[in-house]
Amino acid sequence: MGGTGAILFGSLINADAIIAFCPFVGLTDQFLSKIHDFRHNIHIEKIKNFNFNYKCQNLSKINHTEKNIYIYIGGDALDKKHAELIEDISHIVEIPKLGHGLINIVNSCGELNKIISHYLVSNSLYNPTGNVNSYIKLFMHEKNIIKDVIVLNNNIEFYGFVKNTSKKDWNIDSTGHIYIWITIFDKKSGKCVYIHSQKIEREYIGVDDYCIENIIVPVDYLQDGEYDLVFEIGSKKWRTCEMGYIGCPIYFDKKNGIVEIKKYEENIEWNSYYSDNENLHTAFLCKDRKFIINANTDSYGVFGPFIYLEPGNYEIIFCFIGSPPKGEVTFDIVDIIENNDEVFFKYNIRLDEKNTKKLFRFNFNIPEEKFKIEFRVFSKKGFHGIFDRVLLRKI
Repeated sequence: MGGTGAILFGSLINADAIIAFCPFVGLTDQFLSKIHDFRHNIHIEKIKNFNFNYKCQNLSKINHTEKNIYIYIGGDALDKKHAELIEDISHIVEIPKLGHGLINIVNSCGELNKIISHYLVSNSLYNPTGNVNSYIKLFMHEKNIIKDVIVLNNNIEFYGFVKNTSKKDWNIDSTGHIYIWITIFDKKSGKCVYIHSQKIEREYIGVDDYCIENIIVPVDYLQDGEYDLVFEIGSKKWRTCEMGYIGCPIYFDKKNGIVEIKKYEENIEWNSYYSDNENLHTAFLCKDRKFIINANTDSYGVFGPFIYLEPGNYEIIFCFIGSPPKGEVTFDIVDIIENNDEVFFKYNIRLDEKNTKKLFRFNFNIPEEKFKIEFRVFSKKGFHGIFDRVLLRKI
């Protein structure tokens, strides 16, 4: 919540310019529950114990005669909602390919110093999006970094291959340390069953350079079945999940010592029919392939935008983030023909105390090629939750 502190303290000393990264505009349970933001419940409880001036808990009531607040946000829908609540007294700078921890990435690529020095000199808007996007190109173009799998002495050894395809040397952390992670999710339940990180003894990855690292996973953590495996790279503070990294599916047979690994097809968000338009559209709030739903009205969200699919069988995965969702949701796959919408697949979900899982997957078939496919999520009044990106792969 450093962004909130920056606005509060900057207002107290009447600063000429205030720079805030992903601030929380309201810090009360009542305020946050209205926009279904439950990310920092523990921190909110700690704040209550300080018994400070409660007038400071709603930044929207701060008076500013000019727009001297500069808010930086990534692609997180809730961060956008917070920022928009004080839009009339602030400037909002969006870096849509980043997440809630964008300040760590902005700092890593040297843009944080530029942001601060720019306001010191000219007190005007500075947008680092172009430089940041160039820096994180490594993640966008190197999703398939699982190179090989070896089963040895009741352990599975995963090798990850990462190449720096950007035009900059890649220095992850000010300490010079790079970390890698293996995270394994049970395919059926969507639950994390194993996570491990370790430090790489390298200071940076140069332009067109690469590294090959391995992580050993004890098979005791796995039962026979299918899993989603994510190999990530980053620093202690952030990693590639901030940019929506896609994992790959594995099949594990403990008795016979078999591990089968396949890579996902391209995510539809990078394979859209109109590749220049990556954003969602929704009746309530949209930002960079994520959206939240208004619990007081019927709402909908559209993933896509339009994509081309050839004939065959496909698997769809979509998930919720944040607190467990509740309510009724319908997921439609729509074929748009001459501006007419034809729903050719429908998937209904009812979420309650007994069914609160966050990841859903199902298969569908396309008998003939379709040129404009759209994925839509509808929710009935009373639903609350945040939808994340949709993954699509051919099977």
